[in-house]
Amino acid sequence: MKKRWLLLVIFLLVLNLAGREKIEKIGSIEWYTEQNSFEEIKGIAQKENKPILAVFSATWCGPCQYLKKNVFNDPKFKKVQQKALLLYIEQTTREGREYCRKFNVRAYPTIHVYAKEGHLLDAWLVDRSVNGFLNWFQKIDAGNSYYALSKQLKKTPNNRRILIEIVNRIGHGHVKEKIGYLKRAIALNKDFKDPLSQQAYEKLINLIIPNAYSTRGNKSDPFIKENIGLVNQVIQAYYPDEFKHEMASDWGKSLLLNWFRIIENYKQGIKIFEDYRKQQKENLDLGRDILLFPSALTCMLHGGKTEEADKWMQLLYEYSNNSELNKNPKRFNYSFSRCYPPFIEYFAKQKKNGKAEDYAGQFYDLLKQIGLKRLYASQSITYANKYGLFAEKTLKEINEKINGLKGTLRANHLQYKIQI
Repeated sequence: MKKRWLLLVIFLLVLNLAGREKIEKIGSIEWYTEQNSFEEIKGIAQKENKPILAVFSATWCGPCQYLKKNVFNDPKFKKVQQKALLLYIEQTTREGREYCRKFNVRAYPTIHVYAKEGHLLDAWLVDRSVNGFLNWFQKIDAGNSYYALSKQLKKTPNNRRILIEIVNRIGHGHVKEKIGYLKRAIALNKDFKDPLSQQAYEKLINLIIPNAYSTRGNKSDPFIKENIGLVNQVIQAYYPDEFKHEMASDWGKSLLLNWFRIIENYKQGIKIFEDYRKQQKENLDLGRDILLFPSALTCMLHGGKTEEADKWMQLLYEYSNNSELNKNPKRFNYSFSRCYPPFIEYFAKQKKNGKAEDYAGQFYDLLKQIGLKRLYASQSITYANKYGLFAEKTLKEINEKINGLKGTLRANHLQYKIQI
């Protein structure tokens, strides 16, 4: 087919939420919304002499909607309303995004408590239930909070316990601040065998690795170059069976695999996966262990084990479509979807577009199945643009969407060139 470049204006449709009011009713309880400025919220909180409970949420976020339906909708939540001014911030509105930028919120749901004057009191809620919220406010009232720990730290700046504990209380975001606290604690005692130091080391790499991932695996990135030596030292000190805290969990194992994928030490990533298989006596539970596979399979692809990676993908695909085995399809399929992009990119770059399209087709079906339609739209356009995958089909879908515009919608305009 003759190649030509088509310049397209793609409309990614989003329901217009500009009509949100300043008050939203959840069940029988009224919440202030992001349509009020934070200055207005502080003024109301000062008049009512209450702290501010701020919930940063998103319509596309499953856990957010669970909270809204099962906790905030509970009539007993009125007990929480008696203790705090309720502020519900919807990230998908322009005002909501401004709130998220202001408070450096990048994950949802994020739940903060602010003083009526506007400073952060605490951001660490473990039990997301009515009783969990009530117990949280009791702890804050008793002085067990980020704000109280910050005041203590000013008096005793070399208190390692507080330096480590305060990291838990800052909440999502503020990564540089958290890393700073932990590096201060480590600088006071670098002994890997010291219990407090080990807590700090494990928390530190539990922060560094996910944020290194945000650089998209560019090992020359300044953040990775700054921390690569330290992370490798911590792994060498505690791997395989000396981790005791965050890194001892399944999540910790997935982080280790992710780290070696990021720094392109694929052989070490494969070794960690094989070590885990031996530990499980070659009997992996695909449902339980799915978190390991996105990075493990990437390491195999680039580490000379392409055929083995292919076989694992076939097993995972069969598991995904077996309702008797896949008891938690939402969790499994979401994690499984993250396995596909490396395969699509790998085979497309090798000009094996047939193989790449096989994986892309499965990927798109899975995204639609788990309700990630916007991600499907953006990914299908990206791969059509970069590699010509399903280009004709993608172009047809775009035209149908543009021609079918109805109702009150707003469009985010993105330009792509699709090679056909």
